[in-house]
Amino acid sequence: LGGCGRSKTPYDHAMDRAESSLERRDFEGTLASWMKAAEISETDDDRQEALYRRAHLLLRLGRTEDARVALRELVEKLS
Repeated sequence: LGGCGRSKTPYDHAMDRAESSLERRDFEGTLASWMKAAEISETDDDRQEALYRRAHLLLRLGRTEDARVALRELVEKLS
């Protein structure tokens, strides 16, 4: 059973770093890790997930203009 799961990708590691940073309230580290995850993702779904999480955190931090730009970029990538 030890080898049944898929091995983690660089994207998975970046997402794990983002979650760890978020737990420590290192919001800049979280935002950077989600951007890195988006940049290195191998699928559109993964890229969109990382970008969405980044935009959502920007909103939660009150950085509405940054969030607006991030959401606009996400929508453009969906088109």
